[in-house]
Amino acid sequence: MSLYIALPLVAVFMNATLLALAVLRRQGGPGLRPFTGLLAGMGLWALAILAMRSSPVSGQALAWERVAFAIFPLISMLFLHFALRFTGARVPGRFIPFAYALALALSIIGPTSLVLRGMGEIPFGFGPVPGPLFLPWMQVMGLAVIAGFVLLARFLRSPRSRDERDMALYVLLGVGCGWLGAGTDYLASVKLLPYSGGIVGNILFAALVAVPLVRSGLPYLRSVARRARAHGL
Repeated sequence: MSLYIALPLVAVFMNATLLALAVLRRQGGPGLRPFTGLLAGMGLWALAILAMRSSPVSGQALAWERVAFAIFPLISMLFLHFALRFTGARVPGRFIPFAYALALALSIIGPTSLVLRGMGEIPFGFGPVPGPLFLPWMQVMGLAVIAGFVLLARFLRSPRSRDERDMALYVLLGVGCGWLGAGTDYLASVKLLPYSGGIVGNILFAALVAVPLVRSGLPYLRSVARRARAHGL
């Protein structure tokens, strides 16, 4: 198996593992639902990229890339929703439904030729060819991500518990890596970079988010291990 295929497979496994851990341990604080949605979205996006990279022809690769483009806006809004819930920020009651309606609109537009014109050949396989509305499409999602960044950055200076501040910090850093990786996808599509780093950003996201999840879950894991030893398992 080549590294080109192995990387998205690793990303799928890491996000699925974190999702299971977050659900079982109910970790993510007040933003549990959007947080688990964020993990699921990152995992599904990586799965779509895995399928795209495994495609033997450009037409099949394009179909899976369209799936990835449909998922991406939802990830951005789930991150903003998590930041709002986790930090306790107050927004008008209709803001969250409006944000998801906007994400749905972006998800509908994303797979069209306005945003994704087709697939071109890159050194390792296929890569997206951006359409005329690709940059505005990304900028709208970027505004949601920046708003989430600001909320979590402010939260880091608040007198909250260390566990809560750690969660905010690592999610902030992880999403930052994910978006930097997404930026390299665009640069690679216009031949300014030889390789797209979106899937690497996804892996870094999962690795960083794993730190607070595993750290807070260690007492639980130790208790499971003790019970297993006691029953001779």
